[in-house]
Amino acid sequence: MSDEAARELGAENEAQLGRLRRVLASSAGFQLVILEIPESALRAAVVARVLGWSGVDGVPVLEHVVVAPDATLEDALGPRSHGVVLEGLDGARTTDATVERAFGSLNWQRDRLRREIGGPLVLVLSARGVAKLFERAPDLATWRAHSCRISAVLGASGDVEREYATFFADQPDPLDLDAAEAALSATEAKGAPHDALARAWLAAARARRRAGDLAGRDEALAAAERHVAAGVAPDTAADAIILRTIEDVDHGRGTEARGRIGELDALSRDGASSFAAAWASFLRAVIALQERHWHEAVPLARDAIRLADQHGVSTLREATRSALISAWMGLEDFEAAYTIAVELVALASGTIGRARALRQRANVNSARGRLDLALDDLEAALGLVVAEPGATKIRADLARQFAWLAAQAAASGGAADRNDAATAASIAAAGAAAADGGAALAREAPPARRGKP
Repeated sequence: MSDEAARELGAENEAQLGRLRRVLASSAGFQLVILEIPESALRAAVVARVLGWSGVDGVPVLEHVVVAPDATLEDALGPRSHGVVLEGLDGARTTDATVERAFGSLNWQRDRLRREIGGPLVLVLSARGVAKLFERAPDLATWRAHSCRISAVLGASGDVEREYATFFADQPDPLDLDAAEAALSATEAKGAPHDALARAWLAAARARRRAGDLAGRDEALAAAERHVAAGVAPDTAADAIILRTIEDVDHGRGTEARGRIGELDALSRDGASSFAAAWASFLRAVIALQERHWHEAVPLARDAIRLADQHGVSTLREATRSALISAWMGLEDFEAAYTIAVELVALASGTIGRARALRQRANVNSARGRLDLALDDLEAALGLVVAEPGATKIRADLARQFAWLAAQAAASGGAADRNDAATAASIAAAGAAAADGGAALAREAPPARRGKP
């Protein structure tokens, strides 16, 4: 790492790396080390620096191993007579299911790794990866000899949009968000391009929104809009309009939202933005749903699905179908709603996304009078999120809904059997244990109902 790049790290990060080097130099044989660093341009530089210590001043020889998304741990990490710096377990482009399998394999193979790796095993992880390590590989995690956390240091690469967007997408904790936004403000002062800065602030606004920090979201969005006003690419302008319109819709400000949707229409007509039309139809459908105009919402939602699929707007694949389900439910056409719900479950991505889709199908099945299928969907959804970090609210909501629906089924003498009450109690206990950090219960699946294997 150059002297200039080293200065960008900051004193605390330099101290962290100094301690890491001393730990590696004092190691004899296998030991587990966690190197936590956000997925940003800085990660490659820090990993290169650690690899530069290999075989120097007492540090064991270190080999860099990157696990490809489609590779197994056995393929990537066979016997080694030296140490390993392991990356790729939790990449931003790696699916949740792949990440869970990778960390599960780490836990099951911990004894093999200790036997077959002749030096330190340095796991390079994001905050997401560290959470998964403790969730899916708790036994291995107890073996850690040292943890090194490199805080976000942004603005060094010159690629403002990529660097900040990658960081903000990684669900950073609030302190890292504050530090990143301070660095972004400093980058603004250096005169970076307005388009890149606008996109970086939009990514920050979305991160604040995910964290439930509405004041921080508004500040970041206002910063983005200042750069939009100075002149940016049409897609960037559309992105800012969309985010502000979502806030208007969330707060029931229909008049303001419709005005902004008109701006999206203009960008779409000019051919300037490829996704503006899909978002415009979707937002109109949402407003119609809020106002309970079900007949109006159906064609709008259908059009939004068509445009989202046509233009490859992945962020709308699930949302547009959810809107159409809500419209059909409002019209009490439960069979039409069920058809779309099945499609939604098939395409939903991410653990929480799949759980939400299953919950939506459960709602439709409940309305269809199929309480047995609804309970199956809720049980499957709970199985996905029972130990998922950041899923406390949906886990509690699902547990309450399952218990209520199980009671309804029992009272009506329907298809659900007496095991549902035990399942509901087990799910509630497992969810509470997961929220409290009880790894043992969190790893237990709820008991099967109706004699399922």
